[in-house]
This record gives sequence, C-alpha cells and structure tokens, in this order.
Amino acid sequence: MGELFPYLDAKEVYDLLLLDNQEWLVLRNTPDPTALNRLRKRYRHVITLEQLMDSGELVRLFCDSTSVLRKRDYGKALGLVPTMALTYALDGLDHVQKTRFGYALRGRNSQEGALQKLGARMVGRNALMVPVRNISEMNSFFDAWKVKTRMFLTYLPEERNQRKEEERNERG
Repeated sequence: MGELFPYLDAKEVYDLLLLDNQEWLVLRNTPDPTALNRLRKRYRHVITLEQLMDSGELVRLFCDSTSVLRKRDYGKALGLVPTMALTYALDGLDHVQKTRFGYALRGRNSQEGALQKLGARMVGRNALMVPVRNISEMNSFFDAWKVKTRMFLTYLPEERNQRKEEERNERG
C-alpha cells in the first residue's frame, strides 16, 4: 500500500477510483500541503470525501467508476442503473399532430408505442425515464416528430427498472 500512496498513512485513503481512464484518489482528510503536492504529481485527481460530497461529482463518480482497492464497480455494488430523464415540448405541433404523436409515443388499442418498444415510461406530463441503452432510438423518434427534448442522466435502483420490465413482459 505504501507504494501506491507514498507520503500517506494507508488509513487516510478512502479509495482509488477509475473513471474515464483517470485515477481519482479519495482521501478521508486533507493531508499536509507537502504530501498533497506530491500526491498530485502522481494522481491527477486528489479529493477528500468532504470535497467529493460538495462537488456535484459524487453520483457520477461513484456510479460510473470502478474501485481499484475494493475491486468492484460502485454503480453495480449500489444497485444503480444509469437512466435518462427526458422532457419534451410539443410547441411546434398542431392539435392533430399532437394527438398522433401521443399515439405513436404511448400506443393505441393493441399497438405498442415507442414507450413499450424501448422500455421507457412516463413519469409526468411530458417527462419520461428511458434506459440509457435505448436513448439513441428514443432521440430518433423525437427527431422524426421534430419535437425538442432535454435530457438528464440519473441513476435509479436496479430493482425498480427490473420490476417495470417484468410487468411489461407479463402484459404481452
């Protein structure tokens, strides 16, 4: 452990994470300035747990990274699945187009809509949750209708996604 983290007591290291081929050294407390400068020469990102909590990178770092020390994928260990929250606006469509768009999105009678085909679900008015693996197909759907969208990456517990998929499979 001393080789990996020179100038530090091993108890001060919370974890070493890999994200986008970059190492993030996560420390329990801020080390003295000399040790910090030496660590920054070896590791591009040196951050304390407190800084991590305040940075806005917490969710992304822990959900998309792999722990070198603990040898696990944090997102999977936490049971989280990346999901896109998508909102859309129908401003450019007239009443008939909006109705047709709704049928194409939600389906009509026994025909499936884009939601069912892509494993997405409505979570509010003009708001969807789309599995990341299907986001390009969903974007193509909205582009074909010339509907503007906004997307946000979020993480949902895996069992919630699985439950919705199981319900969808039971229906048909």
